[in-house]
Amino acid sequence: RKVSPSSLNCCHITILLPGALGLQIVWPRIKFSAALSVTRIVHLDTMSDSATEILGGGMLVQLEWSTANIALFSVCVITLSSLVFYECLLGLPYSKFGKQEHIVKAPGPIQKFFHYRISTRVAWITAYSSAALGYAILFVYYALENQERIGKYAPSETYSLILLIGWEVNFIKRVLECAFLHIFSDTVPILTFAVITFGYTHLGLLCVYFSNQVQGYEISSGSPTFTKDILCIVGYCVGMSTNFYAHVRLRNIRKQSGQDEAIKKYFSLEELGPLFQIFVCPQYVFEILHFVCWSIFGATAAHYLVAFGVTSYLSLRTKSTYQWYKAKGLVKRQVEDAEGGAATHYIET
Repeated sequence: RKVSPSSLNCCHITILLPGALGLQIVWPRIKFSAALSVTRIVHLDTMSDSATEILGGGMLVQLEWSTANIALFSVCVITLSSLVFYECLLGLPYSKFGKQEHIVKAPGPIQKFFHYRISTRVAWITAYSSAALGYAILFVYYALENQERIGKYAPSETYSLILLIGWEVNFIKRVLECAFLHIFSDTVPILTFAVITFGYTHLGLLCVYFSNQVQGYEISSGSPTFTKDILCIVGYCVGMSTNFYAHVRLRNIRKQSGQDEAIKKYFSLEELGPLFQIFVCPQYVFEILHFVCWSIFGATAAHYLVAFGVTSYLSLRTKSTYQWYKAKGLVKRQVEDAEGGAATHYIET
């Protein structure tokens, strides 16, 4: 297909994808700007009139807002907003916040659903497995469909594959941690388990659906998105590894403290180690980091919704955890003793 030079301007570039021949830039004298350039991709295998716009050096991948896109995105927005709103007002009951005194905060009609409980280990393994399997199954479905239609498993193969790996590594890691690393001392309400399972699974399916519509996003050293892509991958790896370290540290501490509530020993943030002195909940901080990096790499509205949902929810969870630390007297600071010397005490700050 011939493209007239008059159809282009200094901040647009048209890239044609002629089957197996790869990318062909038809107007080489275009000036690139990582912040302002707009890449318009036309997929010739399907001869579709729809296009993917990659804006701001890859910070936003703009898709057509079809009826299906709007409907699926709206359902996810409502689900996440409800979850964040409930956490903000009352706190979703599980873990240290899943005891009776937390359940009674819920409205009367909802309370009874929190009384039915299952094993925490089984619940989280099931929830995270559901998120991993849901993403993988829909990805494979689209891959088979795309192979028949355009001869490859995704319109943007490298982009889609990295997103798949990032999602699966995260949730497989979580499944393995729940099975072999974490120490659980209580059960979890079935309603809590159902809400979290639905939330993660639905987010994953939405992201696969959106990313399968992205055309022409290929990663190479000459791409205007390359710097952003590499930074996101590095940030994801840092977030994942540090999150795992925090979980290992918490397991070792909890193993020493015992499981009987009457004799359980609580450790101050100082005793948990330097990472816990910098961050109240480093496991949440670095979980947010790797989700945000994964989302910026994906860069569609669905991926940014994941970043918003995870950041909002875990930030509220961190605040609740800090309040719990204070209630247990686990926050330390230096205070002046009676003789004027510095001394460290457990106090509420």
